[in-house]
Amino acid sequence: MITNEEEVRSKILLPYLIDLGFNESEISVEFGFTIRLGRTEKPIKGRSDILCKRNGQNLFIIEVKDSNHKITLDDIDQGISYARALLDNIAPFTIITSVNETKIFDTITKVNLNGRRLSEQSEFWKNGCTLSMDEDLKIRYEALLSFISFSDDNLKEFCQEQVNDRISPISGDISNSRAKYIESLYSQRIELNENFQEFLLSSHPVFGLVGDAGVGKSCSMCALALTSINSNFVLFYNGTIMKDSITETISYDLNLFFSGKSDKEKVLSKLSELARFTKKTVLIFIDAIDEVISHDFSIELSEIAYSIGKLKNLRLCISCKSTVWNRFLNRNETNNHLYIELEKFHQKIPTLEAPGFLLKNFNVSEFSEIILAYRKAFNFIGELTKDVEDKLKNGFLLRIFSEVYKNKNVPAELNEIELIEQYLMQTLSRSTNKIDRILRILGQIGKTVLKYNNSKYWFKEDEGIDINLILDELNLPIDSEIPQELFDRNILIKTGDKLSYQVSFYYSTIRDYIICFHSYRLDKIDDKLFYSKLEDFYENYIGQSAINFYVKNASRSQLQVLSQFKEDKLKNYLNLYNDYLNKHFLILKKEFIPKTDGDIGIIIPNDLVNQNGYAFFPLNLQINNEILYEEFDYDNQNKIFSLSATTIWGSNSSLLVKNQLEVVKKNIYEQLKDIIKEGGLYEYDSNIILFEEVASILYHNYDKLDYKKEFDDYFIPRFDQVYPIDLLELRNKVYKYLIDDYNKNRNYKFHDPIQIVEDDVDETKQLPPINVIGNFPPFVKLYKIVNILINRGIKNIQNHYLPCPDISLEYINENYRWKSGVGRKEISNAQFSNEQTKKYIIALFENIEIAYKQIVQSNFPLFEDRLTFFKNIPHEYYFYLNDLNDIKFGVYGYKKSSTGKYNLTFKTPKIGEDIFKNGDGIDVIRVFTFERFTYINNPIKTVKNINSNSVDENCIIRNMAYEILIDDINKVFKDYEIQVFRPVHF
Repeated sequence: MITNEEEVRSKILLPYLIDLGFNESEISVEFGFTIRLGRTEKPIKGRSDILCKRNGQNLFIIEVKDSNHKITLDDIDQGISYARALLDNIAPFTIITSVNETKIFDTITKVNLNGRRLSEQSEFWKNGCTLSMDEDLKIRYEALLSFISFSDDNLKEFCQEQVNDRISPISGDISNSRAKYIESLYSQRIELNENFQEFLLSSHPVFGLVGDAGVGKSCSMCALALTSINSNFVLFYNGTIMKDSITETISYDLNLFFSGKSDKEKVLSKLSELARFTKKTVLIFIDAIDEVISHDFSIELSEIAYSIGKLKNLRLCISCKSTVWNRFLNRNETNNHLYIELEKFHQKIPTLEAPGFLLKNFNVSEFSEIILAYRKAFNFIGELTKDVEDKLKNGFLLRIFSEVYKNKNVPAELNEIELIEQYLMQTLSRSTNKIDRILRILGQIGKTVLKYNNSKYWFKEDEGIDINLILDELNLPIDSEIPQELFDRNILIKTGDKLSYQVSFYYSTIRDYIICFHSYRLDKIDDKLFYSKLEDFYENYIGQSAINFYVKNASRSQLQVLSQFKEDKLKNYLNLYNDYLNKHFLILKKEFIPKTDGDIGIIIPNDLVNQNGYAFFPLNLQINNEILYEEFDYDNQNKIFSLSATTIWGSNSSLLVKNQLEVVKKNIYEQLKDIIKEGGLYEYDSNIILFEEVASILYHNYDKLDYKKEFDDYFIPRFDQVYPIDLLELRNKVYKYLIDDYNKNRNYKFHDPIQIVEDDVDETKQLPPINVIGNFPPFVKLYKIVNILINRGIKNIQNHYLPCPDISLEYINENYRWKSGVGRKEISNAQFSNEQTKKYIIALFENIEIAYKQIVQSNFPLFEDRLTFFKNIPHEYYFYLNDLNDIKFGVYGYKKSSTGKYNLTFKTPKIGEDIFKNGDGIDVIRVFTFERFTYINNPIKTVKNINSNSVDENCIIRNMAYEILIDDINKVFKDYEIQVFRPVHF
């Protein structure tokens, strides 16, 4: 009697298959199951009973069960998953059989096939066993999903293979000079592990590991990934060799091939589904994000962090050099999604002012453990002095020290420069080229890396340089190459494909050494030449890293030269900054740091070599030295602020470049961006803006000023109710209100308000220092505006500057107020007749041009020829309407006036006319609704820190003038990667 699977297979199935005409070469028995993992095929623990082929193509698999087994849905799913996941082609049929029961399934549809002529029931078979790409991917993904769910062992082995594959380029044993991660030498970083475990227990999406070169970031990432496999679904990626987008790379590893980067949400959603299916957390490790060759990688990483933040059971773990960490966290001085998601778990690293976990050199307990492992592996001889031990707490130095002193006596003292020299000499001594020649090549490569960083050749955010550019700089014959042994011996690294690849230094510390001692030979030049070369080092972060490395070993005179260089550059930067503000933004100068309209001084560190930072301060009678020296540390910040500094910058390195004027402009434009965004421009030369602000402030705060009148409106203010406005009377009422409020909230009185009101109304009264925020009427600004207008001889305003609603409120209330489904748009539009709407629009745009022109002339007198709208004033406006009797909706555009006068025309397009292409020669066309011309739904604040939204919404002219200005000024800012985000009004 046949009872078990082996007997079913050997005594029944195999003889039967041979009788059907299959030969032994077409039948695989208990074949080891393989699945594609990335670019390779990997054996896994899955094992199918029988696979039959014909003409080299997979035909069907047979899953054999014993005679007592009842075929279950799990049996069917497992068999179909094996058939779908076959590498060469999907087997079209899946057979599940026991002695008592046999079922045949269409592998694609999972339909149970019955009767005769089974092949005709399979569309897949009839189509030649071909699927569309999308369907093939879907089928294979489902197979993968099913397969890894069969057991924790499958899942673990799958992840183990992926992680090992991706780690392999940087892992190995001590005989492999390329190996950054040597498992036998790795010592757990206790604080990091504790912090990472907290992260896993949290619900936060992103973990950021940051550190200087050589502290062990890559080793730690490898260890964290490998130890996480036991309880998570883990994927690991090495940024150094990643050339595709991260989502494309993940897709490749999981057989999730999609069309492009636009499908990243689909890839991440699939991973989230995988997490849910396996009941595991998916951890995506990306080591060395700063070494990824992609100009857009920081943007992609930000978007991935945003997407992962919205998905469940998906986590991102990244590592980066601390010197470039901030480059990945903000764009145009604005924190991006990666910063926001990191901030949910991490505290800010004080020295970087950015969230993340800062990995430092080994602490005492970590070093005590790891030095034993290194001593055993490399057999260096003798006791280490405390001085040597302290230096070897950096992982990179420990590694090269161990290689240099393998089987040798250790020194009593350790010079970092000499150690690197010995390491290079020892490594290069086995070269077929002369050492001097190789060092000259490395020196030129170092100079090229420094020279072309941040230049027109620069396309990534790290030091990799295109090989063709390097060969050009080396002036090598066309058939020559960089000696391969430099790559083999782990000095240089290639990234990219064979035809076009980039070259960088494997270790940044060796790069810094090469640049300083072989590219520029700083130790061999005199002080004068040293001074002249320093500018080269402050053009980019690589140069800064190199000079910081060098100063640890510089001579005393060179340190003095460096200090003098920095002082000279900071003085010059101060002068450029002060001069640029005086020349271009004199009227606005008080809005810029350090908030003064007078001369500016600079505070710099006492120790310019070892301390960083600077601060501007306003010069005054008490302090008239333009340069002050202070300690730049946390404890001394209050002292710096006491000198009237408003901002302390943590670094001054960006000011030390050759072209300081460009840095001045970028710094000033960044501040100007915020000034514009906050409505802080000087607007007092524009009477029309002042009229608008008076009307809006007065209308919305009428009752607070003891006026005996009430206003009635419905969404749209009826401004004609506030006129005529007696500005002399208004000034006294505002003054009285402010003094009363001030005295009420103080223990003493500023003045007797009764006496003040009885004084000569033509004399401007001084206000006490009133600093209010929140829910307070904007009366301080109103008082200032009224005084300006009075001083210009304007004592009464008779009429509103724009036509007001001409449909009675009685009519609006009767026909709209209680009508269901009627919104603000309909109610606003209904309050203006068609003729009044025309008058309103004509007056509105004329006043916008006037206000815009006055703002530009006051604030940007030297920018006038760079502002497109300004150069074309006056304009001709065209409002295109389907019906001239209904002008509440349509499109409008404008162009430079051909007559030299402002003009606005309402018209209906001709039949077949494409106004977006041919409309009266207009370049700018926008959709409009009249309701958006009667209030602003996203206004710029009238007064900073005051809640006055109703006032802000009704300063229509001011807001629209700002909108046009923002469009114009962004063109000026474009070259500096600065953008003012325009409020959406329409």
